[in-house]
Amino acid sequence: MGNDFEFVVDAECGLARGGACMFSLWRGTAQVANVKSHIAIAEELLRSHPKFGVILVIEAGARPPALQAWREIEAFYTQFERRITCLAQVLEATGFGSSAARSAMSAILSRKAFPAKVFAKTAEAVPWVAGQLDPDPQALRLTGMALASHLKRARLGHTWQPKASIARVSAWPARRA
Repeated sequence: MGNDFEFVVDAECGLARGGACMFSLWRGTAQVANVKSHIAIAEELLRSHPKFGVILVIEAGARPPALQAWREIEAFYTQFERRITCLAQVLEATGFGSSAARSAMSAILSRKAFPAKVFAKTAEAVPWVAGQLDPDPQALRLTGMALASHLKRARLGHTWQPKASIARVSAWPARRA
């Protein structure tokens, strides 16, 4: 695959793929349509990569998914369990409740067939995923920053639509030898 990455953004969720990595950013409540976008991106990743990594960032203030969305999330992990190289799940909230939520997430993820780790900060998750996949950590960080920027624009009412907002950008650096 070339150096392209793409974004799918709406007001609640942003999703990017670049190289063999999917980067997901949740600001609102996970909806079934958002999870289905993840499935479409994963299927596209698998056309050019035998496996892929996932960085899932849940921002402070994001609400838990509804039951049907939760079922779709579990179906996603089941469908791609043997193809996911690693998963870094980030809950950016602070405080005792957030710490307890990260512990619960760790317990749930410990049953997966792929390496998974829960973090409090994206800056901690990116190097871990980069170590699992061997891309340039700076490229992962920049993809996350660009995704956050697109998501912020969507929240401010710019004209982003979930499927119409796909933008191919030739900014993903090539893998280092």
